[in-house]
Amino acid sequence: MGHNADDQTETVLMHWLRGAGLAGLRGMLPVTPLDTLRLALLPPHEQPDTRGLRLVRPLLEVPRAQIEAYCQEHGLQPRFDRSNLDTTFYRNRLRHELLPLLETYNPQIRDILRRSAAVIADDYALLREQLERAWAQTVVAEGEKAVEFDLAAWRALPRSLQRATLREAVHRLRRSLRNINWVHIENALWLAREKSTGTQATLPQGLLLTIGYDRLLVAEEGYEPPWPDLPLLHVARLPLSVPGVTALPDTDWQVETALLSMAELPAGWEENTDRWQAFLDAEAVGPEPYLRPRKPGERFQPLGLGGRAVALSAFMINVKLPRELRDRWPLLVGRSGVAWVVGYRQDERTRVRESTQKVLHVRVRRFA
Repeated sequence: MGHNADDQTETVLMHWLRGAGLAGLRGMLPVTPLDTLRLALLPPHEQPDTRGLRLVRPLLEVPRAQIEAYCQEHGLQPRFDRSNLDTTFYRNRLRHELLPLLETYNPQIRDILRRSAAVIADDYALLREQLERAWAQTVVAEGEKAVEFDLAAWRALPRSLQRATLREAVHRLRRSLRNINWVHIENALWLAREKSTGTQATLPQGLLLTIGYDRLLVAEEGYEPPWPDLPLLHVARLPLSVPGVTALPDTDWQVETALLSMAELPAGWEENTDRWQAFLDAEAVGPEPYLRPRKPGERFQPLGLGGRAVALSAFMINVKLPRELRDRWPLLVGRSGVAWVVGYRQDERTRVRESTQKVLHVRVRRFA
């Protein structure tokens, strides 16, 4: 490309007037990988494969007057586009009106703008290195429709890198988008830094930022993430074999049950530290336990609260069970209602007492 030093001056000034960030204030680069450019006139599915190709501007440091003098000295007749004189075009107004005016304030304004662009390009390169490091440290999942950050790690970043990672997420999900609106990013940045779980912010071209308990999600509106590798319930009711093994449909998990006498209980069962197993009074649970998801307005009596009932929805919020998992989280249900919120807390009414005759031992784990 034949872009010259005067073109660079105009480009930097144009970008500054429109409110560009560091990437725009670098102006044009001497060498640019084509696959980093977004061709706005083409829809995403028609973007050409430009991997490995580079755009080179060998005259970027040479002023226009010097190029014209060279052509005159060597008898060359460059082609002149008369539309370059039409000041109805924005760039032409800068060239013929604004830059001459700025030169009355500082005759070196063209050199100053180009020097500033060169310094900013170096600063941007350093920031880009830091961004790539921060991206590797904070992104836990990335796909064509979503980018997911570790919320605590993201919030520990300096504000500059928080802003840069959000812009990068938008860029990766919307590669044909040429300009990312400043207001969108700043609003999302403020919400992601200050607000709580469930808060959402609108981003360009149908993207949403959503704050989870421990995740920050940038994704298409309506995006449903794949289910995590957890014992989620994808049926309305799942009777359990007692004793026996019951597979959880569409998962890699199963439920193992056994009926034990008090003498058969393993050592240390009272201090059970395995969240995926529970020891319950078999009589309190009843002969036909089953798994099901929660019901609206449901309550239970968490073990350790002396029989005080709490709303199941409030309990799930307090233990930070992600919102998107609550309607599929398995509850072990018996004759008196919820006996165990699997993985979290059993019901006070099912605790093993001195009078307990049989203990229902329930273990949830992945297939061996």
